[in-house]
Amino acid sequence: MVQIFNRSYYEDILVPTVEKIYEPKMVKARYDDVNNFEKLLKDNDTIIIKFFLHISKEKQEEKIKERLVIEHKFWKFDPSDIQARQKRSEYQEVYENIFDKCKETSWNIVPSDQKWYKNYLIAKTIVETFEKKMKLERPDLDPGEEVYQKMYTEQDQKEKVIELEKEVEKLEQQNKKLEQKKKNKKEKVEVE
Repeated sequence: MVQIFNRSYYEDILVPTVEKIYEPKMVKARYDDVNNFEKLLKDNDTIIIKFFLHISKEKQEEKIKERLVIEHKFWKFDPSDIQARQKRSEYQEVYENIFDKCKETSWNIVPSDQKWYKNYLIAKTIVETFEKKMKLERPDLDPGEEVYQKMYTEQDQKEKVIELEKEVEKLEQQNKKLEQKKKNKKEKVEVE
């Protein structure tokens, strides 16, 4: 079974520390809670992979601006993001403390300015973990599944060929239209 936890229990350290919502002893207790929770998971043979998705200050600014001007991203904007951004260095410092104090399992700090690269690193880490620690292997297919898979693959390839043929036909038609336009333009120039 695979479970995904959001950052929320780390946020309960991060925000109260920066915004000085809790007394330091309460924040320390929260660190202990997080470590005890992760230790409990590990003691019960749970494999934990932790990712911190790091974006640069410039990328963060770009994302905030996009949320202000790109209509389908309006819903992501929260005015508190601008206020929190002003305290970025304080937040970064608390993250460093979290990395240092919450290391029951190691952190994977992922550069995340480029979405494709972030996704690649996360997927690579998960696959490597599945292969090494969980020793997951691909199951053998029974003969019926092999036949189905082969049929599906052949059908898929046929559909792709048909799609490509349609695309080629469209391009040829567009090319003919362009050639006709050129010819008409050339004839018009010759007549004048």
